[in-house]
Amino acid sequence: MNLDNLIFGTACLTGSPLGKIDPRVKLLATFCLIFVTALTIEARAYFILSILLVITLGFSRIPLKLLLVNIRPFILLALITFILHLIFSNDNGAVILNLGILEVTESGLVKGLLFSWRILIMFVITVVFSMSTDPLDISDSMVSIFRPLKKLKINVDQMGLLFFMAIRFIPLLSQRMQAVYSAQVSRGFNPQGNAIRKLKNSLPLFKAVFASVIRSADHIALALQARGFHPKRSRTSLRKFKIISFDYLIMLIVGGVCLSVLYLEYYA
Repeated sequence: MNLDNLIFGTACLTGSPLGKIDPRVKLLATFCLIFVTALTIEARAYFILSILLVITLGFSRIPLKLLLVNIRPFILLALITFILHLIFSNDNGAVILNLGILEVTESGLVKGLLFSWRILIMFVITVVFSMSTDPLDISDSMVSIFRPLKKLKINVDQMGLLFFMAIRFIPLLSQRMQAVYSAQVSRGFNPQGNAIRKLKNSLPLFKAVFASVIRSADHIALALQARGFHPKRSRTSLRKFKIISFDYLIMLIVGGVCLSVLYLEYYA
């Protein structure tokens, strides 16, 4: 298994206790934790959520290298957020560093750290959920949770199928990109140069990958049609989920953490 090729959308099923939790419970817990994280800007709350994440990572048995590969783009986003707050969030606070036209203040530093911390928590929660849950289980759990929306004439089955296909296309796109890149390099493609030259040289790569993905989508459509798929027909699932006592314990823990975070933000 090449850790560098495993990205978001590829499950790492290691037989851990986290993988045995009902996917509906994990999906609802993920939504609740992300929602609560978005509602708070309290350092103590982020500390509690971080402890929960560390414990969850221990139970998930996901290799640290694999986790870092998946959250690498989000680390860059958090760093950009930190720099922007450091430069533009002045709020007339105490000046830490004066760079002429730019002043780094204490309030900007604190806001930058908190907002970056928030981004990392939200994305680590999402990555851990996606890596510890089979994509088909995610799709089926979404269909099961949002089944009452059928009364509003919303095709939940089709939404679940589209979500599953979207998740599976992420690693497929990465594999196609790597294959096209290797083929172009073997034909004399030179990725070196300045930013403009790199962008110009990358256009044929993107065209080839886009054409390959379109062909894959066409093949999937033909395969669905050959198997009798119809968007207006009700789908059944081979997998039957059952909530056990361990799932109730997880819901109790996540609910307690969410209530604690909201209490610290609005009442403490």
